[in-house]
Amino acid sequence: MVRVLDLLPEDVEALGFDEVSESEVSEESSSVELGTVVHADAPRDADAPRVARRAAVRQTTDPRELQEAIAASRAEAARAAAVRRTTDADELAAAKAESAAYEASKEAEQRRRRFRAEDAAADRSRGLAALNARTLEAVAAALASDGGGRDCTRALERVLGDYARDARRLDAARRAADPYAASLGDDAPRAAGAPAEDRRRRRDRRRDAAGCGGGEILRLGFRAFGGARRRRRRLPDPPGVATLRTGRDLLAARLAAHGKRIFDVRGDGACQFRAVAHGLWGTESHHALVRRQALAALDARRPPFHDCEVYASNADGDLCTLDVGDDVEAYLRALADDRSWGDQNTLQACADAFRCRVLLVTTHADNFELRIEPADDRAAVSEIWVGFHSECHYVAAVDARALETDCAAGVQGPAATANAAAGAQGHSVIMATDNKYDRQLRLWGANGQRALAESHVLLLGAGPAGTETLKNLVLPGVGRFTVVDGATVSEADLGNNFFVRPEDVGRPRAAATAELLKELNPDVEGFHRVARPEEVVAAEPDFVASGFSLVIAAQLEPAALQALGERCWANNVPLIAIRAYGLLGVVRLQVRRLEVVESKPDNVAWDLRLAAPFPELEAAADALDLDGMADADHAHAPYVLVLAKLAKAWRVSHGGASPKTRAEKDEFRALVAGAARELPSKVPEMNIEEASNEAYRCWADPRELPWEAQAWIDDARAAPDAPSEGRRGSVGSEAAPAAPPSATHVAVASVAAFMDAHGGLPPLSGAVPDMHADTASFVALQKLYAARADADRAACLAIFAAKLAEATGAPPTADEAAALALVCKHVRDVKLVATRSLADELAAPNLGEAATALFETDDAREKAQAPVVWYAALRAADRFFVKRGAWPGADGADLAADAAAVADELRAFVTEADCADAFDGVLSEAHAKEIARFGAAELHAIAAVVGGVASQEAVKVLAKQYTPIDHTYLFNGIAATAAIIDV
Repeated sequence: MVRVLDLLPEDVEALGFDEVSESEVSEESSSVELGTVVHADAPRDADAPRVARRAAVRQTTDPRELQEAIAASRAEAARAAAVRRTTDADELAAAKAESAAYEASKEAEQRRRRFRAEDAAADRSRGLAALNARTLEAVAAALASDGGGRDCTRALERVLGDYARDARRLDAARRAADPYAASLGDDAPRAAGAPAEDRRRRRDRRRDAAGCGGGEILRLGFRAFGGARRRRRRLPDPPGVATLRTGRDLLAARLAAHGKRIFDVRGDGACQFRAVAHGLWGTESHHALVRRQALAALDARRPPFHDCEVYASNADGDLCTLDVGDDVEAYLRALADDRSWGDQNTLQACADAFRCRVLLVTTHADNFELRIEPADDRAAVSEIWVGFHSECHYVAAVDARALETDCAAGVQGPAATANAAAGAQGHSVIMATDNKYDRQLRLWGANGQRALAESHVLLLGAGPAGTETLKNLVLPGVGRFTVVDGATVSEADLGNNFFVRPEDVGRPRAAATAELLKELNPDVEGFHRVARPEEVVAAEPDFVASGFSLVIAAQLEPAALQALGERCWANNVPLIAIRAYGLLGVVRLQVRRLEVVESKPDNVAWDLRLAAPFPELEAAADALDLDGMADADHAHAPYVLVLAKLAKAWRVSHGGASPKTRAEKDEFRALVAGAARELPSKVPEMNIEEASNEAYRCWADPRELPWEAQAWIDDARAAPDAPSEGRRGSVGSEAAPAAPPSATHVAVASVAAFMDAHGGLPPLSGAVPDMHADTASFVALQKLYAARADADRAACLAIFAAKLAEATGAPPTADEAAALALVCKHVRDVKLVATRSLADELAAPNLGEAATALFETDDAREKAQAPVVWYAALRAADRFFVKRGAWPGADGADLAADAAAVADELRAFVTEADCADAFDGVLSEAHAKEIARFGAAELHAIAAVVGGVASQEAVKVLAKQYTPIDHTYLFNGIAATAAIIDV
């Protein structure tokens, strides 16, 4: 008998029995007869042979066979255990061998790295010793030379430049070896008994290593300049051939290689700080803050090496030097002056103060790209690019693909990172500009912004088109606005007007919109009046004349709009009528007389007077000795003086006449081109090329003005005290009273009198275009033109004062004198703007010129979508409203009946306008159906377009700058087209 308890665990598993506890066995039979079949659960293993063997064992009744099975099972288990032990031992041995091989390879790699580091260090030491010896010999030879101080200085600069170049090569070898030495870390072997080198000693050793700005070059510089920790700078020589090679074009080319372009800053002595400020915040207006912070950083970390002379620009713009000697305090005090030039120390201080990386690109022949990092191994939080026209001028460098910094969502620009750095250092965090109107000031300047701030805009109708327009005027800073609307906020307003809220439902729409519009700009005052605009226009006709600078009428009924247009015309108040009608948008401008001085044309007309030079210009040209000048001076002579001199020589040889015929003009251009020299560098003279391109100015008569400016001057000459009323309308302007002359009109009359007294020549503006010239010559030329412009302005002011004294008995005020100065400066840009009155348009529309566009294309679809066609359709809708008191298709009307009525009105309108032939075959029932289907609905998308265009024209009118439209802008949302028509 074999007891189950006598079986080993592996026997139980092999035979397929379940293990049972001793208590379970005692409860049952304590033994199992050999003849009894032993039952067991299903085998635990899914291995088929093993299961078959277990099944065979269970079915046997022979004790001998059972013992043999148990013995075979135990032998099999022993063999499996032996195999497992052998496998584990083999794996362990393989792992140990692999580990040993890895340790051996690691040790070999460390030895190889150590050998390479030692070899590189030895090579650097030998190279440094040889370099120092050569440099000291060269320095001694330079100091012992017989040349003057300037030659000695140049020789020393050349020697030290060579040293810097060779030292950088050694630096490259050292940097190549540093990764091998650094990778060893603290495991690098040291000599027996040698103490570990602490962190400070390693830092000092790296700081004094060879390289540009390292200890060796400083020591050599100190030896060369007498051991003092300073050096004396000399005033820059006039630009020579080398400067030609490394001029502004070279700087532009080097910046373009990095995807940058030059952004010029003002050259008043603070150009370095202006360039840094522009790189940090996108504006140079914070240059004083940059200077203060840089000087604070310099004061905290005294520079060991500074200049004993500091460049500065005096009050006249001339270059001078401030001698500070060895005194660091005097050096810092000199740099604190607003006109003092920055140097290498201040540029490093800017990087330290604002934790920015300065990437400097210069026009030097060598080492023209420098990377300036914050000191003390502090990580830079921003990166700026600066350009340097060597010894002349710093400029900002901006991305060539955009004028402004990247404004993509989630991208932090230089301003954000610089503010973070300033906050981290305890400095006050500033915005990109402290003037929230900075960007728009670049468009219309201080004069335009002042005019906006002094304006009062009246909005009639607070629907989506009206509020979108007013929003775009509140944001740029219009002074005040008044909203007049009699409706209450409804659920429909919530779907198309962003300036009402759900909680405003039931409130007066004028109050709700005015409240939210005022939140856009706290500088703007807002008022409202709850009244229907149509009732106000009818009951209070003089309301629009009560101090409003501009009236904006949104969605007014036709009769009320006509009455409003007449009152605005009579009181010379500009009016903008806006309308969003389904997928159509209209902006109608009405101005009786708008005096625009700064029209800002695309092409600037420079008044250089080369055809009629004034005495000072002739004297300056006579003093220019083109034949006796050095090459450097010849290549940097301003082209204006070159042309003035050559033009005078031409007139002398041609009986005082300027070139007139084509042959004479070509001959003069050849004369100008022949004045160029062939320089040893083979670089062409850019100033002569500019003179050839601008040669036409020598025969362009400065007495000829643009026709718009000449028309105003003729008008002022004819009626200096009673300005023309502009374009009269057949209805609205007949009873318009004559407006008193403005100060601007009197100023133009004064300019006309000046021209009469000076042979038709207008006052000189004084502006000079940019040109290729050295700084001193260009500044002198600017002063020459500015002095002449001041003299002409003074003569005009005397005439202006006499006219005002005759009219008012008082001298001109400061504002009136400023108006005269502005007219003198922009005399070639002045223009009078006058549109047709609304009353005239409504009474007799002039569709003839606009309808001619229908004959310019054979495309039927293009004709059907022409702006003049939809203008006629809108006028038909107005006629429908006048007769029925409701808009077609509105409030559940019968669309088919309304469309038929609109079609009748449309045919009648074009017939009365005497344009039926032009519209024949173009107008169809589809136009009338669309007008009826629109139902006079105001879609916000259309209202937004209308508001953008209307606000743009409003700014032109209020600022009296640029040229407003004449006079109707129509947007077709069906075809996504727009056009300006004069009807």
